[in-house]
Amino acid sequence: MKEKILEKLEENLERMVKNSPHYADLHNRLGLIRAYQKKWEEAQVSFRQALEINPTYKAAMTNLAYCLLRLKKYPEAEVIYQKITKLFPKEVEAHNNLGFFCLQAGMLTLAEKELRKALVLEPKNPLFHRNLGFVFAKEGKQKEAGKEFAVAQYGYRRYGDLLGRLKMIITAKENFLDSSFFHPNFAEIHKEIGDFYLSQKRYAEAKKEYAEALLYRFNPADYHNSLGSLYARKGQAKRAIEEHRRAVRCNPKYGKAHINLSYELSEQGKLTEAMFEFKKAIKLHPQYADLHYDLGLLYQRKRQYEKALNEFRTALKLNTKYAFARNSLAYLLLQRQRYEEALKEYRKVLRLRLKSADIYLNVGIIYEKKGQVPLAYRYFTKSLELNPNFAETYPRLISLCLQKGNLKKAKEYWEKYRKLRK
Repeated sequence: MKEKILEKLEENLERMVKNSPHYADLHNRLGLIRAYQKKWEEAQVSFRQALEINPTYKAAMTNLAYCLLRLKKYPEAEVIYQKITKLFPKEVEAHNNLGFFCLQAGMLTLAEKELRKALVLEPKNPLFHRNLGFVFAKEGKQKEAGKEFAVAQYGYRRYGDLLGRLKMIITAKENFLDSSFFHPNFAEIHKEIGDFYLSQKRYAEAKKEYAEALLYRFNPADYHNSLGSLYARKGQAKRAIEEHRRAVRCNPKYGKAHINLSYELSEQGKLTEAMFEFKKAIKLHPQYADLHYDLGLLYQRKRQYEKALNEFRTALKLNTKYAFARNSLAYLLLQRQRYEEALKEYRKVLRLRLKSADIYLNVGIIYEKKGQVPLAYRYFTKSLELNPNFAETYPRLISLCLQKGNLKKAKEYWEKYRKLRK
């Protein structure tokens, strides 16, 4: 099953590359799919094409270096790793990969130097401690090696059932290289497959893929966040919230986890906590219109209407064509009896081609409040044209027909309304 998913992903990306050959990201993604399938030659071609378009594309450089290692083209791989560390001195994965490469080549002093740089950037990462332990072991520094291995083991043990799987990878000779180098975005492939399984409600397989993603990148925040989404789909809200909380504890700057946590909290009626998480996410991603829109909806549920209006307006400043935000703004203005402002916004909503029975009903209500009965009647009838079963419109139309003295039409609408109410 997984092979078919990968084949489909590869076919789709090949088609996209053909249609848009000047996008480096597409070549890189195609290379990743091929590399995951161990098509190393084809993969390195894709990564090189990405780098022809963008010579400083960090992910493509890292991916190409790894492919070259698998193809045993060591001098070329070393040159690329050296280039990455010079271009991106804070790129932690590059320091680890270069350090482990130097370890394999017997350049122990340089290996130690690069691994220490990695640990300065991420001092608690167990993979870096483990690799540094290998360096000390080769140098005959058994005491120092033991300390590093102990730190690494403690770090891995924190993730419980993953430790057994991780030990299998570490101790399997043929997978030793895989366990020591980062696969820069292989985790994304596992996550994409996991998301597919999740959409199919195949929860056990989804969980396995998310665990694989963690093992490739050791990104616990992403793992816990994905696991939280899995539990949410299964309707296990309490466990979902626990996993999303773990994700934000692992990485307080992980906006997606804050967002997912806020959704789960709001679903459970914990609106104050949900708003707190949304505000954290907005601090991390202030330009995301969706976040302001969703926070506005929470304020609306809390009856903090002015704050809700402000958030809807902020969302629209960031994205003037955000139809749902515009519709929510218009509806809230209508609820606050600010009819002129509401009408202005509803006109913009209709220009955005967001057409539904409730929108036309609301515009009709505004015209009715303004005493413009013919226009109100027109919008009410348009509401029913879009959805003849939209029961909320019938009482308005019946009332207008009675005002105009059109008893026959009022009776006709009444009969239809009565049938819907049965």
